[in-house]
Amino acid sequence: MVAPETAGDPMSEQKWVRRSLRSLSEELGQAGHDASAPTVSRLLKKHDYSLRVAAHNHPEAGPQTKALVGPHSLQTCGTSDPQ
Repeated sequence: MVAPETAGDPMSEQKWVRRSLRSLSEELGQAGHDASAPTVSRLLKKHDYSLRVAAHNHPEAGPQTKALVGPHSLQTCGTSDPQ
């Protein structure tokens, strides 16, 4: 289930899942394996996964972070239209 969603850093051998604990928990429940998000977290840590959250999706992300990933972040120099 996590293999297609696994990412990592080959230099440090860190690996993480690109999905939220909640979505993994929901998918496990649909497959007949009830597991809360904290349980999924413990299982991932047991298998050497780090927990990572995209900064722009994190509820505590500040306005600077949100500005970096906002619609204007795709603009190139000299172009006023990000399209």
